[in-house]
Amino acid sequence: MGHGLFPSIVSDDLIPWGTLSSLSAVPGKPSLLVASTDAAYVPTRILTIDTATSPAKIFKQLTVTKDGTPVGYDAEGLAARKGGGYWIASEGSATTPNLLVRLDAKGAVQQEIPLPAHIAAAVTTNGFEGDDAIDDATGETQFFRLGRLL
Repeated sequence: MGHGLFPSIVSDDLIPWGTLSSLSAVPGKPSLLVASTDAAYVPTRILTIDTATSPAKIFKQLTVTKDGTPVGYDAEGLAARKGGGYWIASEGSATTPNLLVRLDAKGAVQQEIPLPAHIAAAVTTNGFEGDDAIDDATGETQFFRLGRLL
């Protein structure tokens, strides 16, 4: 296969992937990124990507679990946390809520935070579309994006 004029990504043979739904830099590790698998793939997995190789290579996968059981989220946003672990912004639907989900470094759900009721009522679909976390002297601040106007 020839080299295109655009970035490419491959994976280790034992790490299947299709559509990637979100992307985050790994704090303190400039050549590493993490991405989440799309909602079409259950359970949700976090894939670690080495960008120092060409093409970039997925070399690690982490299954998201809740109470020890693999779980699926519509992970439209992913933020690697400076102190370890991750935040997922899970887009809601007519039957599931929009959630900010805090994971530990092993991918286990630590907390699910729904939107406030008055916002959730206005955003039943096209909800969370991304997130980011900043950790500084004042603590961790979470930013998220919604896919529609309130």
